Amino acid sequence: MRILLIEEEKNEARRIKYLLKQEGYLVDIAYTPQSGADLAKGNLYQCLLLSADFKADLGKRLLGNIRKSGIQTPVLVFGHQLNGKQMEAYFQKGADDFLASPFQSEMLILRLKVVLRRCGKPAPYYRLGDIEFLPEMRIVRSAQGEEVLTKREVELLELLVINRHQVLPKVMIEERMWANVEDLNENLIQVHMSNLRKKLRGITETLTIETIRNAGYSLRIDEDSLVASLAMVGQ
Repeated sequence: MRILLIEEEKNEARRIKYLLKQEGYLVDIAYTPQSGADLAKGNLYQCLLLSADFKADLGKRLLGNIRKSGIQTPVLVFGHQLNGKQMEAYFQKGADDFLASPFQSEMLILRLKVVLRRCGKPAPYYRLGDIEFLPEMRIVRSAQGEEVLTKREVELLELLVINRHQVLPKVMIEERMWANVEDLNENLIQVHMSNLRKKLRGITETLTIETIRNAGYSLRIDEDSLVASLAMVGQ
């Protein structure tokens, strides 16, 4: 289960992320409303945790913009400034539940489970060519076998799958996956791409990651190979 936490106070964000990781959740942090909006619109998350403590009603504007763009991911709003009037305002913008700060870790987990149960957002599942990709289980598989992916490989493949009809620039991938990492090693993407390619090659010939020189990366489905492999299975 993947959660997006939108909170500008870094110590509080890290504390919440630690609590959620202890419960088995995958957590990404956005420290600004703009980065939160960009990540949310990728539609990779089962729930958004949104701080109500941003200044100048930025949290409400963010939530309103997310809903206007068609994203229906459940949103749990938390913060020190939450009162009846604030909750009503966030509710009108599309919030699903609320949690006033300070809160106990058990209460956060409970409210999160309530929102997820109520909204019933299904776990992501993808079928491309002859493979199945199950991000929550960190598995990609085909009739030829199964590979277990690392957390970063899951994030990378899901990003490529969602944007499979376009070329993803290296800078965009870095911003999505390592937005909170300083002094990022410039070879990091290449290393993860190489490892992911090896795993895909082990189970399929129809799905490949192409490097577009001076442009970025793109996911390609080879329809000819797919037809040939299906013919072999039918024999």
